[in-house]
Amino acid sequence: MTEPRKRGFPRIPSSRVPAVTRSQMVWVDEQMTGRSGIGLARMMELAGLRLAEVVQGLEPRGVVVVAGGGNNGGGGLVCARHLANHGVLVEVLDGAFNARSGIAHEQEEILKGLGLRMDEAVDFTGADVVVDALIGYGLTGPVRGSSKSLMDAIGSSGSRVVSLDVPSGLDADRGVVGPHVTADITVTLALPKTGLLAAPSVTGKLLVADIGVPPRIYEGLGIPGYTFGSGGLIEVDLRK
Repeated sequence: MTEPRKRGFPRIPSSRVPAVTRSQMVWVDEQMTGRSGIGLARMMELAGLRLAEVVQGLEPRGVVVVAGGGNNGGGGLVCARHLANHGVLVEVLDGAFNARSGIAHEQEEILKGLGLRMDEAVDFTGADVVVDALIGYGLTGPVRGSSKSLMDAIGSSGSRVVSLDVPSGLDADRGVVGPHVTADITVTLALPKTGLLAAPSVTGKLLVADIGVPPRIYEGLGIPGYTFGSGGLIEVDLRK
């Protein structure tokens, strides 16, 4: 069962929720980190917090967060911290990503300071939920090397998979192109990406997380009146 059990989220048909391309989402990120002054750190914190809320709703016995080397991985590290703060047994599978920079590196240092276990060895024993925070929406080609190996390990783990923003390996514009993770739940940020709607069997349950984007930025994309209402998460019904 992959339904968050503690509480439901408002459900909206996909026909009523705007979806964006990779380039449009790049523009949103640039507006957030540039003109608005909101910045990456605040966005990453909200992304990880929303992701942790969804994972907690699954009432997991144990969680492994597979964190990549970029900003998507940084969001996964934030998620791990919030899960640990709430008493969830969590471990970070760090792969070969020991050269983080910027805000993601800061999140890594916070976890190390808290003593949270971070390991390069692939071991999902005792984890009934795996958080896929490996690769974000910026992917433009097939995944290879250590990232491909980690994706394969996620797929063979037998655990429920919750992906951050997009399932790793999925093309955010077109849907699946190469090797990929198949998610039970995808927690995408700000707006659904067109590729998520094109590949519902890979996306799984689609939740959209509010990361603090002001309405005027959505209006700049020609999307007036877009709001999350009173909560920070909405579910997109991909069947409608």
